[in-house]
Amino acid sequence: MDVLTHPGILRRRAAGNRPAGIERGSLDLVKRLVQYGVSSDERSSTGETALMVAATEGKLDIVQWLLSHSPDINAENHEGETALHLAVLQNHTAIALELLAYGADPKRVTHAGDTPLQLASLNGHVEIVDALLRAEGYSEPSDILQGALTIAALYGHPDIVASFLDAGVNPNILLPNGKTLLMQMAEYGHLQTLKLLLQSGANPNERDPSGATALMWAAYRGQLDVVRCLLQFGAMPDLKNQGGYTAAMLAELNRHSEVVVCLDQAALQEKLE
Repeated sequence: MDVLTHPGILRRRAAGNRPAGIERGSLDLVKRLVQYGVSSDERSSTGETALMVAATEGKLDIVQWLLSHSPDINAENHEGETALHLAVLQNHTAIALELLAYGADPKRVTHAGDTPLQLASLNGHVEIVDALLRAEGYSEPSDILQGALTIAALYGHPDIVASFLDAGVNPNILLPNGKTLLMQMAEYGHLQTLKLLLQSGANPNERDPSGATALMWAAYRGQLDVVRCLLQFGAMPDLKNQGGYTAAMLAELNRHSEVVVCLDQAALQEKLE
């Protein structure tokens, strides 16, 4: 008998065969089934254990009881996901913390290449990111942490960006397209994240392969508030890219008149100083 497919324990969605819920009161049924010799590590057709299902559905009482009976906490389903991955995906913070306390491996990588930290960063689960970063003995190479920070930034989660920066992650991140993360935030107009990066020491005058700076990208896209912020943090308005264009020239090309005025005033002030 499979505890995961026993009537009253688990219902499954028709689409994708994913867990849909462990019914109310099923903890007693789980206990009885285990008492009668059913292993809590038995698998469903998708490779899921009872712990994985309970973690997915947010059943903390069942998770706690199963953990007290020493299950394979790092067992993987057919996608390479552990109970911790599944808890993170559903933003079940208490369950994620419980799993970590019992020794769940926070570095496990799914078949798609995702760690729990990356999944939490992608989905905006700041409490879980904080818990993972604080987990005893947890450490990641700097490139992994910078990658997770980048995910959070690109998907619009400044609170998670702040968590990584508070943990000491270097804000000067180079992206595969040759831009820095600061440049990308400037171009997209993500002011809050941009300000966090600058406050943590991101270089506003770093150049991409074309010689462009974050200020040039912001000016080119007409991001007036971003331009003002970059200037406050020391961005140099008179720098030129490889084509000989300043930020003001790029703004003028796209008829961003307010940006042009702002940059011209900044350039004049710089000369007076």
